[in-house]
Amino acid sequence: MFNVSAQISQLPDEKRQVFWKVKTLGRLNQITENDRIHKEVRFPIIMLRLLGVLPIQTSSITGESEVKVRSPIMLYSAAVVGLVTAGTLFMVNDRFWRVVDQNSSFGDKVLETANIIFFLPVILVPFTHWFECGKKARFVNSWRRMQTNFRDVTGKPLSLDLTRAIRKVKASVAVIVTVLTTLLFVMQRGFTWWQGLCFAYCVCLSVITTGTWGTMGRALELAAERVITELQLCVRVRMYHCADHVRRFKSLWVKLSLLTQEFGTSLGYSYACNLLVFFVQQVLAVYGILSEMGRGFDVVNSTFAVSAIMFTYAIFVICDAGQLATEQVGEAFQIKLQTLCDEFPHSWSETRYEITLFLQAIATNSPKITFCRFVEVNRGLIASLMAAMVTYLVVLMQFQMSWKQPCAQVCIANLSATCS
Repeated sequence: MFNVSAQISQLPDEKRQVFWKVKTLGRLNQITENDRIHKEVRFPIIMLRLLGVLPIQTSSITGESEVKVRSPIMLYSAAVVGLVTAGTLFMVNDRFWRVVDQNSSFGDKVLETANIIFFLPVILVPFTHWFECGKKARFVNSWRRMQTNFRDVTGKPLSLDLTRAIRKVKASVAVIVTVLTTLLFVMQRGFTWWQGLCFAYCVCLSVITTGTWGTMGRALELAAERVITELQLCVRVRMYHCADHVRRFKSLWVKLSLLTQEFGTSLGYSYACNLLVFFVQQVLAVYGILSEMGRGFDVVNSTFAVSAIMFTYAIFVICDAGQLATEQVGEAFQIKLQTLCDEFPHSWSETRYEITLFLQAIATNSPKITFCRFVEVNRGLIASLMAAMVTYLVVLMQFQMSWKQPCAQVCIANLSATCS
């Protein structure tokens, strides 16, 4: 049996070094070619790594993403998140004493409660983002393999134009972090400079994670459009004897469908936590506007209004991205494929039969984006959250009306005495 390693070892040192350099360069070129998605979403990935929530590194040998506990990126993430979490816990403790202060109004208590809840995603980073790092690495590797399969089937690289989506993320980070941090100090609620830094970190983390979800959803949409476009071009150019090519495209779509479902499961706990926090913040912000309307449009109400708009938009981005990606990979893809099938005469039975099998595969295995299979992410989730928000607003209004009763004042006084 021919042994390559033995043959290489017999070469002179200079030739052996040249051989390994050429082989390494070839492997690196292949890694670079298969890592287009990493280049497209470079900004969100770099930001997530700087924030310490994505301790994933790329192997220089295999080119695949991996997670190592003792890696430099993991140690850096632990240091950053640990430092921010420590500051956040001190700040949450300070806000808690403001909540139990019996001299503060009910509206002020709601505002301080919203501040406390807003910091929860930072405290839960090790249990959400870090916990799912392995799944995230597998998702990135699956995307790379899908890119390789696309190039094998079509002979072209899977290029995605995500420039516009990345610009939106950059603009959102700059505007939202600046606006919310400025409002924090304008309200003059006792925040120090280091608490402002922790707050800015929390805002940046929320914006970046939401923007990353929207960008990846857009990437799945564009990938589905590229697949169906290349299939239409291939079938219309060849016309005859293209059944084998249809089978290859069907295999490629199956991988894209699995990738779409893996998108939700690999990020499920992280984004489910974010979505719940956004929803609670939205409810408290809307309630703050309704309960403090008698004060006029002052700084506090302006903060409530800005928060309500931003958190509502964040919820919409997450749900809408899941809806559009699911539709483009499933229903929209099926409609275009059915239109292509109708263009073939019945005499081309083999090609029509393969396209029919393709359509059946889409109908029976339609992709769905879910948070770890707990809840489906689509626009229907927005309607469900809005209905729940009305219920919670009614409950909060009842709490506010009962707040003025003497028994409520006695309860809060007893809570303050117990805590002290």
